[in-house]
Amino acid sequence: MNLRCILLTSFCLSFSIILSGQDIIIRRVGTEIKSKVTEISDLVIKYKLYDNLLGPNYVINKNEVLLIIYENGKREYFTVEKLESEIASFESNNRSQFSEKHVNQP
Repeated sequence: MNLRCILLTSFCLSFSIILSGQDIIIRRVGTEIKSKVTEISDLVIKYKLYDNLLGPNYVINKNEVLLIIYENGKREYFTVEKLESEIASFESNNRSQFSEKHVNQP
């Protein structure tokens, strides 16, 4: 019984340390970035380092990111198929906007 309490307490402490109010960006190469994600666009993720929230903004390409674990525990996965689809959509939208601009010019 005593060992059970010790293990349960250790687990709870470990879990609270992991979820201490930060977002964790897990890169495809396996490294983790403790951060506060500020924006996710079609191609990049913008964030601040968690230990320097008043510091500079950082940007990482979405294709370098495997997963984000948000401070509330929610997980967002970035699959290659999803990224390829978003890139194709982004390029298609930009291509049509580019065409419209040049077609409408005298």
